[in-house]
Parts: sequence; structure tokens; C-alpha cells
Amino acid sequence: MLEFRKVTMDDVRPLCRLHVPETQQKLVSPNAYTLAEMQFEPGAYVRGMWVGEQPVGLLGMLDMRAFDGIEDEELLRDAAYLWRLMVGDGHQGKGYGGQAIEVAKATAGEWGFDRLSVTVLDDPEAAVPFYERHGFRLTGRTLFGSELEMLWMG
Repeated sequence: MLEFRKVTMDDVRPLCRLHVPETQQKLVSPNAYTLAEMQFEPGAYVRGMWVGEQPVGLLGMLDMRAFDGIEDEELLRDAAYLWRLMVGDGHQGKGYGGQAIEVAKATAGEWGFDRLSVTVLDDPEAAVPFYERHGFRLTGRTLFGSELEMLWMG
């Protein structure tokens, strides 16, 4: 059974050892980056994804209310942001990504948002079809220079 756990010091190394397949490496930030950056991102919510004692992925979200007053921010302020989603090589295709999306939607609702945004690289290998299967739609906006914004509305 998949569990979403708050990351502890003991979890850092096992989560950092997870990698996506080589064809996806340009599309997903390494977990080490997420675990380091979460200390400096306002409103960061990061959970390790575990099956028993086996790490299988990482979920990161941002509560956009924490960004009030920060200038030049491109993200929607009236939606939670699915910042990072990574399912490790060997663990993909088991439904863990879909379960993470459901946790992200529920967390957005707990935060008082009825919308959840995500960005994906403008690349043929990007996860656009995956997110579309889970109710996200392209908004037509490009953020951060080359990332396509997608939005789920609850």
C-alpha cells in the first residue's frame, strides 16, 4: 500500500537514490534538488512516497498563499501548485503517480483551493497525456520560459 510520509533525515538518502528512466531525466528534477529547495520555498509541502520500507517516489506542492507579496511570480495565486512529482524507475506503471495526483487534489482542497496547477516542459516526451488522464488541461500559458501550464479544476 502506498503511503505519503513527511520527509525525515533518515529518508533523504533513500529518496535521493531514486531515479527516473534515462529518457525522463531531462523532464524531472532530481529528488536531491527538491529536498534541498524545499527549505527555501514558501509554503512547501513535500512527501516521500513509500511502499512499506521501499521508497518509490516524491511529491512536492506549494501553497501559493505563502507567495503573497513576492514580485514577478508567474504561477496562479488562486490554485495550489503541484511543484514536483517523481516516481522512480522500476516503480512506474503501478498507479503510484495517479495516487499522488489524488493526494495532491485532496491537499489542495484541504488548503481551500478548488484548482491545482502543474507545469511540464514543452517537450514531446513530457507528461502531458498523463496529466490529461487525471483531469488537467493545458491553459495555453508558457511559464518559466519553456514550461506549459496545466490546470485541474475540482
